[in-house]
Amino acid sequence: MGANSSKKATGRHPGLSDEEHRQLQKIFQVASKDSSHCTEMNIQLWNGINDRLLALFLNYYFKSKKAVDFENFIKPYVNVVHGTVDEKIEILTSFWETEGGIQTKDIIEYVYGVVHSFLQNLLNDETYESWKSAGCNSSDDRIRMFSNFLCHDLPLSPLISSEQLTVWVSSLSSLHAMEKAVFRNIYGTSTPDILCEINMPLCLGITPGTIFPSLLESSDILFLNSRLPKEMRCEWRFLFSTKIHGESFSKLLGNICNQGASLIIVKDKLGHVFGGFAPDSWNVGPSFLGNATSFLFKLEPSLNIYHPTCYNDHYQYLNIQQQTMPNGLGMGGQFEYFGLWLDAEFGTGHSSESCTTYRGYQMLSGEKNFQIDHVEVWAVGKPPVVEDEEQRSVLDDPKNWETKAMLEFAGRPQHSEGLREPVED
Repeated sequence: MGANSSKKATGRHPGLSDEEHRQLQKIFQVASKDSSHCTEMNIQLWNGINDRLLALFLNYYFKSKKAVDFENFIKPYVNVVHGTVDEKIEILTSFWETEGGIQTKDIIEYVYGVVHSFLQNLLNDETYESWKSAGCNSSDDRIRMFSNFLCHDLPLSPLISSEQLTVWVSSLSSLHAMEKAVFRNIYGTSTPDILCEINMPLCLGITPGTIFPSLLESSDILFLNSRLPKEMRCEWRFLFSTKIHGESFSKLLGNICNQGASLIIVKDKLGHVFGGFAPDSWNVGPSFLGNATSFLFKLEPSLNIYHPTCYNDHYQYLNIQQQTMPNGLGMGGQFEYFGLWLDAEFGTGHSSESCTTYRGYQMLSGEKNFQIDHVEVWAVGKPPVVEDEEQRSVLDDPKNWETKAMLEFAGRPQHSEGLREPVED
């Protein structure tokens, strides 16, 4: 029977590389125990796949037959990894085979199965390992929220037609990247770089031996990283956490200024988790910074993201020790009505009920004026290039921002600020 299998599988399927074809033959021979067909019992032994997703494969393969040959065995792989949208839809509809359309809840469960399997496959990845010191884990609730977010554009009706499914599938590149990684893993064609399309960033900046409970879970990191500009997705550098550095606005300034783009994550006393992406380095001053790659987001109790309207450019604001201007850190909106605001008198903040800076915005916190439970900040992407040391004031160094802030709070403003000799080109 093994000889028969070899004869039937010698012709390489169009679209498959020689190496892929060899790997698929190999996994089929193992699954079929070197026979020309594999049975349901063989498929049940697959690793790296969520139970819900495995049940769909079993239904696809064996709903009308007791065994499957090589060509039918590899068809889901070929269609999902290499096929057109229509070929991929063919597999999805075949998972259920219902008249009048597919139930929307079934699609949501499929997406959950893909995301859960993808995160399972990350467990031995080098980048995932780097997050263990940050206390990063994967709870079912957060995975479910991420999956539901990916499905938020599905029709609200109980049934979804093939045409509606095609539109939805065509718009989700991040889900398709996870699908391909999962299918490659279960069919044995995965390579070390296969996760690069939707990757976990490398976690840097945490002192060895330091373990703290990060606000982020692995699904949150994937969600946020996939929304960043591509050049900022390779690594995240830990800058600040109230659990490590204490509730100090001056310490926050000392750790985040001049560090490049960053993500700020806040948890309020009501358990809501939210934040914003700041594309520019934080610097103290009266003007707004940032650009239209900025966004605000929610992580708990639901997942959402708010991109700029371009109605205004009020993306980042940071100021201290002012009499006529707000003192604190803000993102979006306007003075006294920020989308996200952390007061310089650390411990409180606000999130306005409306914010014209971000599209579809909804209040981030549990209450408009909130009490802070936890704040953490991550720089994203490569560190900014440090200018010539001879051209910098001592207090320009990020390490000295805390000292500078403390001097300001103590009523000793830096009067030499802005009076340096101009730097010649």
